[in-house]
Amino acid sequence: QGLKGTRRWLETYAAPMRDERDEISLVLGVTRDITEQRIAEKKLLDSEQKLRTILDSVDAYIYLKDAEGRYLFANRPVREMWHAEMEDIVGFGDDKFFDADTAANIRANDLRVLRLGQSFKADEANTLPGTGKTTTFQSTKIPLCDKDGNIYALCGISIDMTDRMQAQARIQRLTQLYATLSHINEAIVQFEAAADAEVDDLYQAVCRIAVEDGGMKMAWMGRLNPDNMLIEPVARHGAHTEYLRDIVISVSAEVPE
Repeated sequence: QGLKGTRRWLETYAAPMRDERDEISLVLGVTRDITEQRIAEKKLLDSEQKLRTILDSVDAYIYLKDAEGRYLFANRPVREMWHAEMEDIVGFGDDKFFDADTAANIRANDLRVLRLGQSFKADEANTLPGTGKTTTFQSTKIPLCDKDGNIYALCGISIDMTDRMQAQARIQRLTQLYATLSHINEAIVQFEAAADAEVDDLYQAVCRIAVEDGGMKMAWMGRLNPDNMLIEPVARHGAHTEYLRDIVISVSAEVPE
């Protein structure tokens, strides 16, 4: 206890002093008060712990890398994705956790930040070698500078966009499908309004709309021949329609020879 009842931290260095007979005769000691330093260190540790708690609670992948691409920090979502502890991540590069192509792409994006000193935002498709699963991330990376303005690391924040992009793709596909059906309906209305229209022309128009507006590779329509109970193609559009020449589709329980 100090004189005022407060606990103080002291740092002491001691060295033996020898006389002419090379025997220790004195001990020279130097003591300095490092209380303020210890208090500052504790505050820093407390602050870092609070920050880590916050970063671990964020539903995003947050990490720090040095200029060589080695990890300095990875928050909980990153550690859980890799099934690794912090000591298994810090000091290692992306080649430990991703396939070669993914690691090379990530490194190229990192170098843009480290060399140009500019923030970078882009979608990254990363594949884990253990599972082969590819996940699309929207990654934002920013340079970290020391007091002299020199870049020594980067901070990355990545958000898993896979489910959202798949949902958007489904919505886009459904929108395209509804538009295609609308165009087909228009073709039917025009056919019914035309006095001299041939039904095969309508079939051909439907196939063309399915390919050109619906994004299908190929579309065809057939008519039932009641004599042999076979579906005979009457309209087609798109790629590889030649296989329809040899196709046999029967509505009879007995497939014809």
